[in-house]
Amino acid sequence: MLGIITFVAVLALAGGAFVAWQKLAPTHSQPAAALAAAPKCSTTAKLAVTVDPSIAPEVRQIAAQYDKVKTHCSKITVSAQASADTASMIAAGNGVGVDVWIPDSPVWVNRMQSIASSLGRTAPTLTAKQPIASSPVLFALPTARAGDIGDQKLSWGRVLNGTVTAVIPNPEGSGPSLAGLLALAQHAHGNTELLNTSLIALGKSIPDSAGAALAATVSATNLTIAITTEQQVANYNKTHAAQPLTAVYPADGTLSVQFPYLLTPSSTQNGDTADLASSFEQALLAQPAVFTAAGFRDGSGKGAVDQPGVLPTASPAPAADDGKTELALYKTWGVVTLRGRMLGVIDVSGSMADAAGGGLSRIDVFQQAAVGAISRFSGDVELGLWQFSTNQNGTVPYKQISPIAPLGDPTHMADLSSKIAGLPQHLGGDTGLYETTLAAVRAVRQSYDPNFINSVVVITDGVNDDDQSSLTLQSLVATLKKEADPSKPVPVIMIGFGPDTDIAAMTQIAKATGGEAYTAQQPQDLGTVLTTALTERSCRPNCTP
Repeated sequence: MLGIITFVAVLALAGGAFVAWQKLAPTHSQPAAALAAAPKCSTTAKLAVTVDPSIAPEVRQIAAQYDKVKTHCSKITVSAQASADTASMIAAGNGVGVDVWIPDSPVWVNRMQSIASSLGRTAPTLTAKQPIASSPVLFALPTARAGDIGDQKLSWGRVLNGTVTAVIPNPEGSGPSLAGLLALAQHAHGNTELLNTSLIALGKSIPDSAGAALAATVSATNLTIAITTEQQVANYNKTHAAQPLTAVYPADGTLSVQFPYLLTPSSTQNGDTADLASSFEQALLAQPAVFTAAGFRDGSGKGAVDQPGVLPTASPAPAADDGKTELALYKTWGVVTLRGRMLGVIDVSGSMADAAGGGLSRIDVFQQAAVGAISRFSGDVELGLWQFSTNQNGTVPYKQISPIAPLGDPTHMADLSSKIAGLPQHLGGDTGLYETTLAAVRAVRQSYDPNFINSVVVITDGVNDDDQSSLTLQSLVATLKKEADPSKPVPVIMIGFGPDTDIAAMTQIAKATGGEAYTAQQPQDLGTVLTTALTERSCRPNCTP
């Protein structure tokens, strides 16, 4: 076979300079005789390229041009597959037929390695070459509503503090979305509660794709922005000229996603395949105009994009290359957006009327924290409420005040809000903590829904002092362990606030169910503790600090 390297050598011996591959492609100026004189291929080198769908048309175009050059003696097959799916396939050992992989972010290499480890497999070594394209992560909003932004510029800080409504395509299958979460994390400056609160808000509505997220900004009744990329805005505007979007570059800076050119062992361990993979990489890098025509920048973030809704040129943004942090955010996202089914059990004993500072009582603080937390969750989350103190229902220390139902049901949401607002009217009695906790676990297990994470959230400001109950801490813990059903786990999340909580007892109760206990030393910290507890609900009992 006159392979690529041999062909170059022949040209050199003939005294000719090396000609870039694209100049060898047939043109109207090349005589037919010259083409006919091109050497015939005795064999054809093959290269299998798997590429993220978002950039597949451009890679296919260049591959087709490359194969047309007869002296290349090549057949490049370009397959489009979601990067997350390719990562799983390679991790499971089913990527034998892939020579080159071009995902929509380097983070999928980390994801592939993580999956392989969980399967007890050794992850294949991938060789990263130059990225072939990139695109900055930014905000998109309907051009018609650009004036609604106001005097304050759009920034990651505004998404974090909730002063602007945002949507993001599901990060579980989107490299650009994971880069967006990384940008949020960087601007949260280590404030985990602020970041988790923002993730919960984003998780209220999770579009499946970039197109769905961008369409959501147009159909929203209030000003809504999408966290996306410059290229995705340019691509959307090509088919939505009547309702175009405008790309807004975050005022506090941003990151960019890169499309790396990754060689798998099948290409690095085979000489002919390795030569073709290297040559095709150069072919991709030599055609920046193909990518900028589709709205991408080159691998370093440079290049002019002549597309509606985006700036022709922009300062290159740093690459989102912190794969370990992005992978951690991937897992956090999975936790905070996992649909839960919770029974909230609220202490209404007399001590909840005690002052908490700032002119508020403990029950006032709880009401504010609860309303704030509930408002951030998706309508798919199910929540019910009990209240407890001695003699709530005869000698029974607990009473249902709202059944477990979806927050997306307006009637149920109104009922919850009404019942929370009315809690101060029911204060009195002592804290029947033990009997209430056991009854709540039994109730949730009896109505268990395997499609959800089922849990009990107990919020109290004191210790168990129900003299009418014979249940002790030891007997409660023993009963919870005895009745535990691995097929129907019901973790108990204990949240104590104020100086009088029995955190030691609460911890024993929670651990017996695979749950966790939290404490807010000051009642005003309840909002932070509540958010932390609820965002960790699916990782127990193996949550990490």
